[in-house]
Amino acid sequence: MMASFFVYDFFPSLSWIDKLTGLTDRLENNFKNLDNFYEELIEQHLNPKRPKSMEGDILDLLLQLKKEKSTPIDLTLEDAKALAMDVLVAGSDTSAAVIVWVMTALMRNPRAMKKVQAEIRQSIGKKVIVNEDDIQNMPYLKAVIKETLRLYPSAPLLLPRESMKKSIL
Repeated sequence: MMASFFVYDFFPSLSWIDKLTGLTDRLENNFKNLDNFYEELIEQHLNPKRPKSMEGDILDLLLQLKKEKSTPIDLTLEDAKALAMDVLVAGSDTSAAVIVWVMTALMRNPRAMKKVQAEIRQSIGKKVIVNEDDIQNMPYLKAVIKETLRLYPSAPLLLPRESMKKSIL
């Protein structure tokens, strides 16, 4: 839908053609469906009965900031919805990039790869489908992913910066 040819993009005075062909209505319907999806996502995050394994994502953090009013800007649910959309829409390409970097890092470190494989085999067993609860039981895999994101960020989240003082880890 987003890759469709809209006459309005090239000839704004002919926008009536997009309405006549139904493209405008289809686009508005798609955006309404997306809006409903994000509304449901926020409702799920506001539900106190949801599983603990589903806690701790960026939407939880945004809702916590809204609740605590600890930001200079008053976050609204619309803001949280917009940020969730940014994360999910941008996440498809960045997720693929993260997978490539994780696999690259593991191939460069065979010992770490064997350790991740052993942890996955132990946690999953003979299951065919891996779910989110399984991943919660794989601390080494999570650490590998976080370290990969630290070394090879798939998208810059902050402005480039320089440390003010030397630190030792």
